[in-house]
Amino acid sequence: MNCVGNELPTLRLLNDLKTDWGIVGRIEQQDSSYILTIGEYILTIGEFLCAIALMPAPIPNGEAVQRTKGNYYCPNTVAAAEAHKAHLMVTVMNQAENSEVAGMSLYSKIVSGCLKQENATSVYTSGTVYTADFYQKVAKEYLPNNEIPIMIWVYIGLGQNEQGNQLYTSGMAKFGKDEMEILNSKINMGTLHASLSSMCSYIISSGLVLKDGETIGFSAEQKWQISHSKSVYAPSEFSLKIDIQ
Repeated sequence: MNCVGNELPTLRLLNDLKTDWGIVGRIEQQDSSYILTIGEYILTIGEFLCAIALMPAPIPNGEAVQRTKGNYYCPNTVAAAEAHKAHLMVTVMNQAENSEVAGMSLYSKIVSGCLKQENATSVYTSGTVYTADFYQKVAKEYLPNNEIPIMIWVYIGLGQNEQGNQLYTSGMAKFGKDEMEILNSKINMGTLHASLSSMCSYIISSGLVLKDGETIGFSAEQKWQISHSKSVYAPSEFSLKIDIQ
């Protein structure tokens, strides 16, 4: 998350988390020797350990600026990424098995609370940058109903070349799943995006594990072949290729 300043307003953040999400946390540890430079706090919320650290410098190597380019959800994030002077690191550590969805839900709620703080402009997650208002809006729309806010959990990259439309996911690994790719498809990009988004939501919510050689579809007529091989565009060594032609 991009922000400016040298300390984290923890009391306001805790109050916002309680008011907006019903989350009651407590500060377990505060390293006072770093309060003016890093400002690191570890919160205990339920069965999760949540670390929030203020880093008084931009995200290294211009990474956020590069990753925000092409974000069709938030095309105006480039300026925010270029201007940011500091950033928060937010981490939610699962302490129980099969708690990835609950952990990500808590993560999004904490990030939404952080985005309400003064000077917070955007959040860098799932391989791209989202504006504060977009991220908060999606979280508020989906999380109270225990729905998957796929737009902010898994980013779908889009591309096109002479062979056809190219799509890849960034974020499935957070749920212990393979990233996915659709390559060289002649199908309309909007249809492909909707299909891949729905696929990601279903896999995350159901815990489905796709394997090489299987098929997937949303009707009896749909039988898309799945193969597992080295990634072409996805941010992982290997990915699942969904053959949608």
